[in-house]
Amino acid sequence: MEGRNCGNHFKDHKWREAYLEEVMKQEQSEKYRGPVPGEGITYPVDNWFDFQVLDSSKKLLKLHTYKYPAEGKRVAVFVIFHGLNSHVGRSAHIAKALSQSGIESVGFDYRGFGKSEGQRGVNSSHVTLMEDVEKFLKHVEEVYKGEKIFIGGQSWGGQICYTLTLNNPNRFAGVIMYAPAIKDNKKNSPFGKMIACAIGALFPSMQTIEQKHGFANKNPAVSESFPKDPYSYTDKIIPGTVRNVINQQEVVSTTYKQYKAPFLIFTAGVDKLVDPLLGFDLMDESPSLDKTHIFYDNCWHNMWGEIEIYSAIEKTKDWILKRI
Repeated sequence: MEGRNCGNHFKDHKWREAYLEEVMKQEQSEKYRGPVPGEGITYPVDNWFDFQVLDSSKKLLKLHTYKYPAEGKRVAVFVIFHGLNSHVGRSAHIAKALSQSGIESVGFDYRGFGKSEGQRGVNSSHVTLMEDVEKFLKHVEEVYKGEKIFIGGQSWGGQICYTLTLNNPNRFAGVIMYAPAIKDNKKNSPFGKMIACAIGALFPSMQTIEQKHGFANKNPAVSESFPKDPYSYTDKIIPGTVRNVINQQEVVSTTYKQYKAPFLIFTAGVDKLVDPLLGFDLMDESPSLDKTHIFYDNCWHNMWGEIEIYSAIEKTKDWILKRI
C-alpha cells in the first residue's frame, strides 16, 4: 500500500471500492516490529481535580483525569480524548512533546474505561458520554479562562471532537483528529456490525465474543502491548458500546458540508476500522476556512501507536503554535 496516490480518485466509486478491498487484505508483519511508541512515558499529574459523575442508579463514579503541565510559559491548552477500549494514558508521548513547546495537555478516561470507575468497557449511551465530556470541558474552560484551548482525539475521541464542534465551530481555537470515527469502513465485517448493533440494542452491557487484535496497528508489538496494559479494555466485545459508536458515526458522516470548525485531520491509508479516505471527503465538502489534511499512506488505524505518530506530533505542535 505504500506510495499509493489517492489524488481525486476517492470520488470514483469503483476505484474507492478496490482501494478498500486492498486495505482489508493487509496483514500485520514482523517486518514492522519495533518499539511501542510512548512506552514507558506517563502523565506526571493524575487526578488534577475531583471529577465525579452519577451512574443510572445515582451512585457517584470517579473519573480519572490527567495533566501534562507545559514547560515554561504556557501558551495553549490541548484537551485529549481517547479511542475505544483505550485511555488517555496512551497519549502521554504526545502530551510530553507538546509540553516542551509550552502546550499543556489535559484529559480524562470515560466511565468504564482506563482508570475511571464504571462497568468495564460499557458506554451506556452517547448522550451520557457527551454529558461527561461537557462537564469536564466546563471545568477546563473555567480553569483556563481566556487561554487558547484546542481539542483533539483518536478514533472515538476524534468523533467526540467533531460532534462537539459541529454546531459550535468557534468554541475552541482548533480541532485535531487522528483517524476519527466519523465514517465507517464498510468493508470491515458489515454483517458482524449489523448483528452487534441488533444485540446491543437489546442487551447493551452484555459481553459476547473475544476481541481480535491486529486490526489497528501494523507493528505486532503494539497489539501485544494492549493485553499487558491493565487500563486498556481487552475483555469480550460489548455490542452496546460498539452500537453507540457506530450509530453516532453514521450520523456525523452525513454532515461534512456543515462542518465549519478550524481543523487538522490525520488519516491512515491502511485503516481497517474507519474509512481511510474520509479525510479527502471532509476536505472536499467542509466549508471551513481553516482546514488541513495529512494522509499517511502506510499508517494503520491506531495512529497513537504507529511510527507515523512522531511526524504527526510535530505537525500537531506546529499547527497549534501558528494559531495562538
